Amino acid sequence: MVFLYNEIIVRPLTNLLFFIYHTAAFSDAGIAIILFTIVVRLAIFPIFHKNMRYQMVLSKLQPEMAKIQKEHKDDKEAQVKAMMHLYERHKINPFSGFLFIIVQVVLLITLYRISMKAFSSNVQASLYSFIHITLPVHHTFLGLFDVNTPLIEVALVAALLQFIQSKFFMPNTAGGEAAQMMSAMIFVFPLLTLIILVKLPAVVGLYWIASTVFSIGEYVVTKRIIQSESLETEIKQI
Repeated sequence: MVFLYNEIIVRPLTNLLFFIYHTAAFSDAGIAIILFTIVVRLAIFPIFHKNMRYQMVLSKLQPEMAKIQKEHKDDKEAQVKAMMHLYERHKINPFSGFLFIIVQVVLLITLYRISMKAFSSNVQASLYSFIHITLPVHHTFLGLFDVNTPLIEVALVAALLQFIQSKFFMPNTAGGEAAQMMSAMIFVFPLLTLIILVKLPAVVGLYWIASTVFSIGEYVVTKRIIQSESLETEIKQI
C-alpha cells in the first residue's frame, strides 16, 4: 500500500515539482513550491468548484434547516429524514464537501513527505530519467531562508491568511448554535494552522500560504460564476 502511494502520488508530484524547479522557477525552491501549488490547485479546481456550489446552496438552505431542527427537536430520526429529503429535493450530497478536504489533506501529507527528501542530495533517486536538474539543489526562497527549516514567520503568515480565508468562507447563518460554532472555527483553524506549521519545514508553510491565497481567489471567481449562472437561470424563467 505504501509502495503504491509512493509510486502513484508521491513520486509523480516530486517529479512535477522538480520539473517546475528546473524549467520555470530559476532553480529557486520557494518559487518552485508556489508554482507547483498553482498547477496542483488548477488540477483540482473542478473539485473545489463543486464543493463551492455545495457550500453556497447549503448557506441558502440554512433557514429551512433551522426550521426542521426546531420542528423535530425532540425526534432525531424525523429530523434526519427531513434533512435528507431537503438534500434530495435540492440535489445536493451532504458528504460532497469532504472530498475536497480529503484531497487537501492528502496533498499536505504528500508535500511533507516530499519536503523530507526533495531538496537534498539524494533527490535524483526519486526522479524519472527525463527529469534533469542541476546539482546542488538550492533549497532557499529568494535567498531569504531555507525551505527545509521550520520558520515561525512563515507559520504566522499562513495562520493570518487562514483567518482571512475562514472569514471569506464562513456561511451566512441565522444564529443559534451553528452560528456560534462557525464563529469559533474562524479562530480555531488559524490556531491549528500555526500549531501544525511552526514545527514543519517552511516548504509546507509556503505551500499552505500559496494554496490559501489561491483558494481565496478561487472563491471570488467561482462565486461570480455561480451567481452569473443563477442570474441567467432567473432571466430565462421570466
